[in-house]
This record gives sequence, C-alpha cells and structure tokens, in this order.
Amino acid sequence: MTAVQPPNADADAGAALPEYTVRRSSRARRARITVSPRHGVVVTVPAGWRGFDAAAIVAERREWIAEVSEQFGEQRALWTVDPAELLPDRVHLEATGEEWAVHYRATAATTVRVIESSDTLTVSGATQDATACLAALQRWLQAAANERLVPRIDELARRHGLVPTRVTVRGQHARWGGCSGRGAITLNRALLFLPEDLVAAVMVHELAHLSHPNHSPRFWAHLAKLDPLCDVHRAAIRDAWNRVPAWAERRA
Repeated sequence: MTAVQPPNADADAGAALPEYTVRRSSRARRARITVSPRHGVVVTVPAGWRGFDAAAIVAERREWIAEVSEQFGEQRALWTVDPAELLPDRVHLEATGEEWAVHYRATAATTVRVIESSDTLTVSGATQDATACLAALQRWLQAAANERLVPRIDELARRHGLVPTRVTVRGQHARWGGCSGRGAITLNRALLFLPEDLVAAVMVHELAHLSHPNHSPRFWAHLAKLDPLCDVHRAAIRDAWNRVPAWAERRA
C-alpha cells in the first residue's frame, strides 16, 4: 500500500482533496474507492495499472467521500484511544436480535477467553490487559459470525438455486462482502451488527455475482429480480458502518 499526499487543491474544483492512500491489488479488476473508520480513504487499483491518476477519481467522488467520512468521524477518533475505553458492557447483534451483558472477571490465567451464556458474556482471565480482552471478544465475534452467517447465506443460496464454491467469514474493514471469480464468497463478520434485511441484501448481492462477476447492467438487472428493493438496500448499506462498534473493528 502506497501513501499519497494529495495536492493542496484540485485544479478543476479549486478545493483541497482529502488525504487518501493508493493500494495496488492483484485481485482488483477496476479502480475502486473505499472509506472506512480505520483506513480512511483508499483507492484500490489493479496491480498492473501504470500512470493512473488517483487524484482525478478522488476529485470526482469528493462529495461522496466527504459525506461518508463525516459519518465515520467519531469512529475514526476511536482508533487512537486507549483500548480499555473501547471495551463494551453490552453486546447487541441486531442481525439476530441477541443481546448479552458483558462481565469482566480477573483470574490468575495469563490469557483471556470469553464464556457465553444465554444472557451474559464473561470475559475471563488476564482482564487487566485491555488489548487481550479486545482480541478475545473479537475471537468470540468471529465464532458467532461463522455460526450465524454461513447457515443464513446457505439458505438464501438454496432458495435462489445458486451454489458458491466456498463461504468464509472475515474481519474486513472496508467491505461487507465479496465474491471471487471462482465463486468463493466472503462475508464481513460485522454484518452481525446490521438489521437482518440488510444482511440478506449483502448476501444476495454477492450471490448474484455467481451469475455476473461484475457490476454490469446485466448484473443490476439480475440483482433486481433477486432483491426488488436492492436500490433501497444499497443506499442503507452505504450508511451502515456507524452501526459497527469500535471494539469489533479495532485490531487488537
């Protein structure tokens, strides 16, 4: 990933560009801009592209970047605070309607683990280490996402007669999901913090890529058949990052 210092102003618009980073990816097939609390503005381009003017695409999407960045302002600030300030006292998974009180229990153990009961998550062990507590909660979140998201997308795939080659769940920081050219789907574990209808919309979007591996007009037409409210869902998903608590995203 290569950091870029933008010029003081964009010649066309006469306004300063936001700071951004250019990332070259062997998997990318086109230029893409993402904005996330942790990484800020990232322009991803295919690894083989040369002479690409990243400033131009940032200038073109300046208004959208500013709008999304404003939504992330408070969350971005949380990346610099003490990990102890991020530890939750409650965890609510909107996708499933589940909620737990979080209790911290110090023991003589040198590690930290999370014990789940019907209404409580007990963070047990070396709880004086806030970073270890965050890591333990994220391991619990990963397991919870595997248990809840994979069966859900399997159900949707069967309903629509689609068969991904593989489904994996990850702690991604800029994308809700992805579908490789080989039909492997990746889901963001942070989907658990979204309403169920938006979770389903992300899953159906990725499943639609099994038939159309791009964002061509044919893809959008196909998606509209699978999800008639896809335009509404797409707008809501863009604004959904503020639903994800900082403890779930901060790298422990």
